Amino acid sequence: MPFAGAIAIAVLLLVPCAKATSGGLMIEQILSDKGCGAFAGLVATTAGVGEVFRSFLEKEAETPDVFDVFGEKRARNAGLTIFCPDDEAVAAFTPRFNKLSAYAQVALLLYHGVPSRRSEEALRLINGEEVPTLDKGPLPGSRSMLTIDVYEDIVVLSSPLPSPSVAAVTEMVVDHDRLAVYIIDDVMIPREPEIGFPALLLFFGLLALAALVLAQVLLIFGDV
Repeated sequence: MPFAGAIAIAVLLLVPCAKATSGGLMIEQILSDKGCGAFAGLVATTAGVGEVFRSFLEKEAETPDVFDVFGEKRARNAGLTIFCPDDEAVAAFTPRFNKLSAYAQVALLLYHGVPSRRSEEALRLINGEEVPTLDKGPLPGSRSMLTIDVYEDIVVLSSPLPSPSVAAVTEMVVDHDRLAVYIIDDVMIPREPEIGFPALLLFFGLLALAALVLAQVLLIFGDV
């Protein structure tokens, strides 16, 4: 890792920030310096995303002595992994990104973060398993999941139905004991972002209410 990049990460991890937004700027600088300028730009202009990334770097592991089979800490806050779409992928996706709601934009960006540092070896050993991301899942307390597979020595990420997306890991650009950053060749989509979860929940709620009203009407007229 170049000396300047190492200094930037050290400052990010060790120096308290006067404002929460400054943490976001530090994350953006690291990503930009490592070939993720376009993705860093989205993080910079989307409220709250940089702060979430930084929070998982600042927090100490909750159970530092517990390790999984990959030698990775199992604690929820054991560092951070970011899968950064390359500039070409971000440029192609930006027109669609700009049409999303603020909620969907945040969800999509956070879907590229995993709340633990995952080494290259760990990614390959995960093969075929799902890992939780920083994006909140459709149910309270849940997380959107990301599937990691290995095909012919290439690590491939995929998101679940109904909005499958696939991206290959092309390079690891940051390898720090609390932070791992990988460049991927496409933007990952956690779920169909044009319909955010609150809107979807409202839709199904109204649908259920309509069904209940219809059932009551049928019961009333059925007794006549």
